[in-house]
Amino acid sequence: MKKLSLVSVLIFFFAVVVNAQSESSNHNIQVKIPSFSFVGVSDAGQGIVLEPKAPSIAGGALDFTASSASDDSKWLNYSSILKKGNGSKSNSISAALTGDVDLLSASGLEIVLTVSEDAGKGKGNTGAAVSSSPIVLDRTSKDVVTGIGNCYTGTGATSGRQLTYSLNLNDPDQYGKLISNDYYLTVTYTITEN
Repeated sequence: MKKLSLVSVLIFFFAVVVNAQSESSNHNIQVKIPSFSFVGVSDAGQGIVLEPKAPSIAGGALDFTASSASDDSKWLNYSSILKKGNGSKSNSISAALTGDVDLLSASGLEIVLTVSEDAGKGKGNTGAAVSSSPIVLDRTSKDVVTGIGNCYTGTGATSGRQLTYSLNLNDPDQYGKLISNDYYLTVTYTITEN
């Protein structure tokens, strides 16, 4: 009887395994990563004033090395995801001046920009500043950061790259060309795929 019961159990188990059917269902998932590039300046709505210090005694000259002739309150923030298939491509950021550029230049003055290294508050390939030396800004668009890959720098002051603007007399012999005036300029930053 035990033999028969064991054989019956085995036959039942075999029948269940053979007759068991598997059922499944599936659906697709699409993952989309958008391509984009954004550039901004912290507190962009707040302008800056560059003004050399006036002399305090007769015979003194304007002091273009005074702290009032430079400003480092702005930070360059940006985000970038490159387009599919652009493995060797990168983005760059350029800067150009508009406004009273010609009047400023005719007075022997120039605006120079120094771009710091990235503050490290974001992730990815944030590129490199074109130069650690000051860049003279004018109407011509000039690269200030290149080699930008997929990245973000963080937002606001103390994130991204610190921008230092200085007002210079481009040649001391140009001092006689100075004109007492208010010059209004705009710096425009543009991020472009290379």
